[in-house]
Amino acid sequence: MSKQVTTATPKLFIGMDIHKKSWKFHITTDIVIGTGHSFPP
Repeated sequence: MSKQVTTATPKLFIGMDIHKKSWKFHITTDIVIGTGHSFPP
């Protein structure tokens, strides 16, 4: 009889807030909390 191993697949979340004056991105997973970054347009 074989033993089945189940592993969880992490999920990736990407948030984007785009305006005329700035672009903001936030990347995180369900395991690690990421940081946000802001860029000029």
